[in-house]
Amino acid sequence: MKPQTLRQKEVAELSAKLSPISEKNVDWIKKNCFAHKGYYSKEEVWCSDCAHVFPYKSSEPVGLKVVCPKCGSTLTIEKSRKKMVTHEKSYVSVFETKCDYQIIRHYLVDRGCRKGYGTFVSINEAVQVWINCNDGNKTIIARTVHPMSYYIDAWTYRDWE
Repeated sequence: MKPQTLRQKEVAELSAKLSPISEKNVDWIKKNCFAHKGYYSKEEVWCSDCAHVFPYKSSEPVGLKVVCPKCGSTLTIEKSRKKMVTHEKSYVSVFETKCDYQIIRHYLVDRGCRKGYGTFVSINEAVQVWINCNDGNKTIIARTVHPMSYYIDAWTYRDWE
């Protein structure tokens, strides 16, 4: 959709000048958005945060807390033979101001991990809500969604609408 009104044109112009998500926010997202789990199997635990595998002996480890020696995360142990955690998803909102607008930027965060290989975190902006401080009017800019998909979070990351 092309901006048609003066307000939509102003918001589209300001949106193009927004900075990407800050490293401070990315670090907070990685630390706080997902559960910190350790998967126990065959007297070893692998960390879902950094994919590090370390030895751990216990008769009944389920529910215990242990600290990963590599990344320092406090992990809750689950008994599992999982070798891969695929696509845990979460939404995060970041609040900003620009000119006479308050902006709520919604990001889709996708995290996956494979035992012994590492983790990946993908952060993609899905929606921007622009609220005018003077009169309270809202303008929403959002990514398009794949229309024939049965996935809930099937955003198209090519263009804004």
